[in-house]
Amino acid sequence: MLSKLSTRAGELFGFLNRTDGSLRSKILRSGFWQALATIGVNGLTFAKSAVLARLLVPEAFGLMSLSLMAIRGAQLITETGFGNAMVQRQGDWDSAKDTAFTLLALRGLLLALLMVPVGYGMSAFYGKSELVPLIGVLGVSFLFSGMANINLMRTIRELDFKKVAVIENVVGLASFVIAIAIAWWTRSVWALVASFVAAAAIKTTMSYFLIPGRPVFHIDRKVALELLHYGKFITAATILMFIASEAGGAVIGKMLDVTQLGHYSVAFLLANFPPTHVAFVLSNIMFPAYSKIQNDLPVLRKTFAQVTDVIASLVMPVMAGMAAAADTMIGAFYGAGWENAVGPFRILCIYGALHAIVTVNGYMFNGIGRPDIGFRIAVIRVVCILVLIVPAIQLGGTVGAAAAMSFVMVLNLLYGLYQVTKVMGAGKLEVLRPLLPALVKSIAAGAAIWLGDQFLPDSKIKILWLILIGAAVYIPMNVGMIKTVLKLKK
Repeated sequence: MLSKLSTRAGELFGFLNRTDGSLRSKILRSGFWQALATIGVNGLTFAKSAVLARLLVPEAFGLMSLSLMAIRGAQLITETGFGNAMVQRQGDWDSAKDTAFTLLALRGLLLALLMVPVGYGMSAFYGKSELVPLIGVLGVSFLFSGMANINLMRTIRELDFKKVAVIENVVGLASFVIAIAIAWWTRSVWALVASFVAAAAIKTTMSYFLIPGRPVFHIDRKVALELLHYGKFITAATILMFIASEAGGAVIGKMLDVTQLGHYSVAFLLANFPPTHVAFVLSNIMFPAYSKIQNDLPVLRKTFAQVTDVIASLVMPVMAGMAAAADTMIGAFYGAGWENAVGPFRILCIYGALHAIVTVNGYMFNGIGRPDIGFRIAVIRVVCILVLIVPAIQLGGTVGAAAAMSFVMVLNLLYGLYQVTKVMGAGKLEVLRPLLPALVKSIAAGAAIWLGDQFLPDSKIKILWLILIGAAVYIPMNVGMIKTVLKLKK
């Protein structure tokens, strides 16, 4: 018996450490390594946020939220799409890598310099002088990320995610240790800032230690134009997505106060935490996979249905359970003083679940060479949010903001599925059918955890009992899906 298990374990280990094989085998291996990276990083990030919530006051999270709004805004507004372009590139890869690297390095330098005046502007707008040094120091992260080894994109392109997983886990662990240590010492927002900048520096350093190949500074005008042509829709869509995702926090910070913004930002982070990272795993794997099958419509339709079923079944029941146990969950993980995060968190669970599906579908459109569809989805999203967000906050505060964000995500999902019917020639029922099993699973998981939350006595371990109830419902419902995925190896 032990000999048989040892043999099976050896076969699995050998399979996971190979880089050859069919597209299905590569997808399965990539899924394992990306899942490993995501579990490690997510666990550390969640633990970090829970510990920091007990060491820092909500105002610190509010200040960090405003600071990161500037960082993400500059990053996304100048998003070139060069990384995606290099993964999706059909021509000679080596002839383009140095141009992409040089352009990304120049972008990083310019953004780091830009953060100084941006800090002063944000400080004047929100009346918070602390934002000037916070944003200025956070801008240093652009220098590090801009110099990352471009050959990392080749690794992703070939669906070889083992080294990517190692890098992500080391970065996550280092960020955790740095944030907790500095928070314990200073009890200030600078713990969040230091861990953010350190993570960028460590990730870039490791990309040169683990990924073969060294880029050089060189710009080929023809290649640069090709990269810009592919990336123009991604750049535009990313700008709009940033406006849409940050609108709630930006308006709350202006109309209400930094403390309420801190409650909303934690609720938003927690509601997006599981679905965003599951979507990240699948998107990173399926983006290069979709690019390889983009011209085979029958295979494309079948793959889309399978991926939608997987992402929806993985995410929607979890978010339903989290919404059902929102009071207990916030109290257990964040402690006293965070009760006002419960209301927006419960509604944002809808946003998070649908956001995962919309994100994976967006990478699918990019992978088949249709980034223009992602741009249209972004236009709809940002216009609707800009129309709804102010009256929603006036009517319901942070809860109103959460409701507006979730409603718009429903519209995004429906429009994206409509575009799938046009691009792939699929029927409306064909694109909706993969969502139905997940909906049933969500109702079952949410009901089970809600009942447990109502009838279990309050205690320090109540959240553990609710997690066990959720697992007892969630795992059996998804056994069939897991077996289907594992068959890909064959």
